[in-house]
Amino acid sequence: VLAVQDDWRRRMEARPTHFMLRTLPQALRDAADAVGAATGVRGEDIVLIDNGTAGLNAVLQSFPLRAGDEILVTSQTYGALLFAAGHAAGRAGAELVQAQLPFPEASADAIVAAIVATLSPRTRLAVIDHIASPSGFVLPVQRIAAALHAHGVAILVDGAHAPGQVPLDIAALGVDYYVGNGHKWWMAPKGAAFLWAAPHRQASVWLWGARGAG
Repeated sequence: VLAVQDDWRRRMEARPTHFMLRTLPQALRDAADAVGAATGVRGEDIVLIDNGTAGLNAVLQSFPLRAGDEILVTSQTYGALLFAAGHAAGRAGAELVQAQLPFPEASADAIVAAIVATLSPRTRLAVIDHIASPSGFVLPVQRIAAALHAHGVAILVDGAHAPGQVPLDIAALGVDYYVGNGHKWWMAPKGAAFLWAAPHRQASVWLWGARGAG
């Protein structure tokens, strides 16, 4: 990985302007296509970002919340994401609610039941880990997404630890947004992450500084 980084760096420094204008745009789309092929989605629905937290924040800050709405998180939500969700909710006059997942042992049925039990008619968005950072739980994302959609709730998945650890087919999960890191278990360089959004959700997501947005 370091050797490939060095090669790209040399190419950039040899002709910086040419690289930025002529080489980089297509290289980014090629990289997005490779990520899409590895995760079961189209590359054109992926943007490359600096890290997973940036993608999660982009969705949270763009999502159309109103006063009285609710964002659902879980007791396994990563701390930085918890703060970001709380900020997005507070700015809109919405509320952050937390589903208490069974711990230290939890079946898929128990996890889904805990999340569904926390829903209310005001729940608009749920932020769910694929692999929970505090515990290593692998959440049954496909089942959770189906249950949430049955209640009209959108789902944003924090997949920071999933690429390279578990088989990943985002399209089969049936989620609205998925964020993954490449620098963890894919062993990619630092600053390699991606955000996928379902086509019908893309127009409402604002990304500042995303690379290769198409």
